[in-house]
Amino acid sequence: MNLTKNIIDRLQKALPDQAADIRASDEKLCLDLKLADWGRLGCLLARLDIEHSREGQLRIDPVRVSEKISYLEERLEIIESEGGEGRTVLRSSPPRVDGGVISFFEVVLDRATRLSLVRCKYDEKMEERTPTAASLTRDTLERLLGDLIAMAQGCAKGACVGATS
Repeated sequence: MNLTKNIIDRLQKALPDQAADIRASDEKLCLDLKLADWGRLGCLLARLDIEHSREGQLRIDPVRVSEKISYLEERLEIIESEGGEGRTVLRSSPPRVDGGVISFFEVVLDRATRLSLVRCKYDEKMEERTPTAASLTRDTLERLLGDLIAMAQGCAKGACVGATS
């Protein structure tokens, strides 16, 4: 069973209206999915981490991430990069602004070790940045998992089994 299908099957069995922490792995990748809540129609994504089992092997192209993951609340844009093999940060562009609170998705990609995705809020008055859960439909979560796993496995344009387009 491929990693995407394994995670989706485990989500289907998760108790509704509760937090869920799902950790799954295959011969290449380890994925840790933290949901603040899980329901029949959607979820609150707290954090998603993908690590390669061998350091230096996570070959996700940040440009491809910004092009492929276009279905979240805001588009992702590279805002910081340390070059081809270094750390890259992608954030929502533009972020959501609600009064004095700015909300944004952030992807931190360290091509040597891991990719992490979180949603953050920055309160201008408090000058404080905190992680916050992102509301996603189940379809969007499944698509996100499939796309990121396919990229992490080095699949070309959805050529891996279980990858989405």
